[in-house]
Amino acid sequence: MKFPLWRRRQREEELEEEIQSHLRMAIRDRMERGESAEEAELAARREFGNLGLIKETTRGMWGFGTLETIWQDLRYGARMLLMRPGFTVVAVITLALGIGANTAIFSVVNAVLLRPLPCEDPDRLVHFLNVPLQGYPEDSSLPDFVDWREQSRSFERIAAATSRTFNLTGIGEAERLNCWAVTADLFPLLSIRPAFGRVFLPEEDRPGASRVAILSHDLWRRRFGSNPDMVGRPITLNGQDHTVVGITAPDLWVFAGIDLWVPLAMEPGEAGRRNNFLSVVGRLKPGVSLDQARAEMKVINARLAQQYPETNSGWRAELFPLHEVFVRGSRDMLLVLLAAVGFVLLIACANVANLLLARAATRGREIAIRAAFGASRGRLVRQLLTESILLALLGGAGGAILALLGINALVGMGANIIPRLIEIDVDARILGFTVLLSIMTGGLFGLAPALQISRLDLNDALKEGVRAGTMSGGRRIRQALVVSEVALSLILLIGAGLMIKSLYRLVNFDSGFNRENLLTMQLALPQVKYVSEQQVAAFYQRLIEGVREAPGVVSATAVSPLPLGGVRSLRAFGIAGRSDGGDASVMWVGDRYIETMGYPLLLGRPLAELDGRDGPKAALINQSFARRYFSDQDPIGQRVTIEGPQNPNAQWMTIVGVVADVKQNYVMEMMDKETYPAIYIPQALPSMALVARARDNPLSLLSAVRGEVRKLDRDLPVYNIQTMDQALGATLKRERFTMLLLSVFAAVALALAAVGLYGVMSYAVSQRTREIGIRMALGARRSDVLMMVIGQGIKLAGAGALIGLGGALALKRLIETLVFGVSATDPLTFTTIALLLELVALLACWIPARRATKVDPMIALRCE
Repeated sequence: MKFPLWRRRQREEELEEEIQSHLRMAIRDRMERGESAEEAELAARREFGNLGLIKETTRGMWGFGTLETIWQDLRYGARMLLMRPGFTVVAVITLALGIGANTAIFSVVNAVLLRPLPCEDPDRLVHFLNVPLQGYPEDSSLPDFVDWREQSRSFERIAAATSRTFNLTGIGEAERLNCWAVTADLFPLLSIRPAFGRVFLPEEDRPGASRVAILSHDLWRRRFGSNPDMVGRPITLNGQDHTVVGITAPDLWVFAGIDLWVPLAMEPGEAGRRNNFLSVVGRLKPGVSLDQARAEMKVINARLAQQYPETNSGWRAELFPLHEVFVRGSRDMLLVLLAAVGFVLLIACANVANLLLARAATRGREIAIRAAFGASRGRLVRQLLTESILLALLGGAGGAILALLGINALVGMGANIIPRLIEIDVDARILGFTVLLSIMTGGLFGLAPALQISRLDLNDALKEGVRAGTMSGGRRIRQALVVSEVALSLILLIGAGLMIKSLYRLVNFDSGFNRENLLTMQLALPQVKYVSEQQVAAFYQRLIEGVREAPGVVSATAVSPLPLGGVRSLRAFGIAGRSDGGDASVMWVGDRYIETMGYPLLLGRPLAELDGRDGPKAALINQSFARRYFSDQDPIGQRVTIEGPQNPNAQWMTIVGVVADVKQNYVMEMMDKETYPAIYIPQALPSMALVARARDNPLSLLSAVRGEVRKLDRDLPVYNIQTMDQALGATLKRERFTMLLLSVFAAVALALAAVGLYGVMSYAVSQRTREIGIRMALGARRSDVLMMVIGQGIKLAGAGALIGLGGALALKRLIETLVFGVSATDPLTFTTIALLLELVALLACWIPARRATKVDPMIALRCE
């Protein structure tokens, strides 16, 4: 129903007269409390808000359209926020932190977990893994791959790839390149088309075929100046010419960090069936489900186990969606971080809700006047929610800016940790998420204050305004919000604390040898130049002898793979005269390896210089090997082989010593709490790590070692130069990344909780000024008032801490997936974090408590 124009104008005049009357009454009440006329008028106008806006927003009660009333609510809410710039800035910053953190992490989750792989029909891509009866899934062998490809009928294509490295020479300084050797089907299977040229042809994926290569876009730009005529030209890799047939598009999702590709070109007989070095993927035929393909693979597994019992018994090929395999190492980490930023957002919402509740108490008379003029409860709630959503949208805008900065930081820190980070962008889905999150946040933190203020007693509010003492429900809500903030922040702090302690344990765990002052670097000899094993062995022998003569070098040796490097070379082994065997981690080592690394020798003797040359072969085993396979006999003198005990040409090695256990695949062995059996073979391989122990700073040896390499081969690049501690740090980069982000979020949560507690206690002190003044006038000491206020805050923090401890215990299983070597209920961490939180709570309460002790009793008595 709409009122006539003359009636609306008459009602506006009546409203303005009544508002001015209430304003004069409020000014008179304040002047009676001792305020000056100017202070009283300014405070009263702030309490009522903008009188013109109050009058304007009442028009919606007389029949104006919905759109107009919404526009009035928006204008009124915006002006009310501008009238309190301090409150608005604090609330927007608080929300921006919560919304920005959530948007940044959701951007990563969207790119990595939610977005399908950028290829045709990504749901049809699967990954093959070889799973033993005991142990972890592994890659596949070349003979198994060939059998799967020939016998399977569920796949359009099955392709394979393995990592290699090449020395690029002939153009500037020699450089070591990361490469993948792939079958010709891989690029078509993944729907990858080159930017220039073509992919590999089937006839090029055969032994003896012409050598070809595909360059990555980054290598083409960096080393060849983006020359468009590179297709068809030769490049020298490991001393052999390869013709460039293609150049890929930039930023391939599945090949991050790869410089070039070459055909695999291997015969099945060139590798053993348990030499699991191939990564195998397949594309299902249209209409074939993953379960159907798995059923077929069970049949093929049984057939191969019957045909090759020595190598395939106890092993089965399992199929997994490629997307799942691609992100499995990051899924748990990202979900934990998403939960962490969710906690931060909830704490931010609780903080802003507290601010709004405190602010709502000062707007009691304004709301009461609007209600007295006919505003319904729904209209009042809508108005207050509109202000909250406006505040949230401002926070969302600030959060979007913080998210952009955070995404850049995340890409910089996690480029080699999280897959598909290059695909992160702020698209429509992310912007929609930010807007939706802002609106939901505004509704979440604005609902409680809106409902609370809409229940005011109009008579009391119009007579003397609303004090906190008259809003016990609001006080209880504020206290409950602070308790929840403390509980959520404690859970995050405990998670971060356990991560920090876990990382400390990993870094400082006994690795089994002396890591101090060790310099490591990688070398790879091109087979075209170093054809025979004798040439390879002679090169490393001359290099090691030359490095040992360099100033500052205590000792030097070579090894493959590098300890603590995260790589473990597993080989099936046999023991002479016995039918039992298993898998062992094989290490190929150079002269004086045990002495250089500082391995404790537990039994027998170390490897001698002649052990790696012609004659009887010797080997060392670690303590875990001796304990598992020679628990009831002396291992010295026993013979082992890694070439299959039934192979008539197998090379047998005599065990001459037992060394202490050393961590190889560090994190995995920390999870197992048991070191894998290991065999140390005195043999030089084309690709090895040179290790030199220095007297002082290991990096001071770098120029001397490089000089020795150049003396022997000027075209041989030296790469992956790092100390042993840096090598360990590289294997723990995922744990460091998670710990860092979780610690940042926990610190933000703690700061927000402290601010929330400070705000509640400050507001409580301001509302209890009269009570405190009367207490002091009746003889209460300042220390009594101090302890009263601090005690109230500590009780709230203590309640939140108890709830938070219960929440952390409830999340025990989730926490266990993040930590190594530390109990998920570690008493020391729980106690330390709880005490830290109470200390922060004490500091947050200290300033309001100090202000309470300075209340002048005469002012309080004059007010009464």
